Amino acid sequence: MAENNDARPSWLTEDCPAWCSADHAEQAYAGDRVHTSDTLDVPAIVRVTDCRGGKTWHHVDGTEVTVALSRRVGERETWLYIGTPDRQELELTLESAERLAEAIGAVLRRTR
Repeated sequence: MAENNDARPSWLTEDCPAWCSADHAEQAYAGDRVHTSDTLDVPAIVRVTDCRGGKTWHHVDGTEVTVALSRRVGERETWLYIGTPDRQELELTLESAERLAEAIGAVLRRTR
C-alpha cells in the first residue's frame, strides 16, 4: 500500500506485503480487496492458432505479456499472474512459478 495514503480503509487490518502497490480504498466488495504489485509488461511475439471451417490457421502476432503478484487480503498464498490483453491468463502459486521458470530455462538452454 502506498505509504503516503493516510486514510487506511476500515477493512484493512493487516500490513501490506512489501511488493504491494495497490491503492486500497473503501472497496465495498470483499472480492475486490487484493494486494497487487506493479505490473511488468513484456513485449512478445506469439503464434495464434485458429480453427474454423475444418481448417487450422496459424498466424504470428505481437502482444504484451503482463506479469504481476497478487494476494487476497486475509489470505496467505501469493500468486503470480501471467496474462495477455486477449484474456489468456494463468495464476500460479509462487512455488509453481519457480518450477515453471526452471523448466523454461532448461528448455531454452537446449536451444543453444
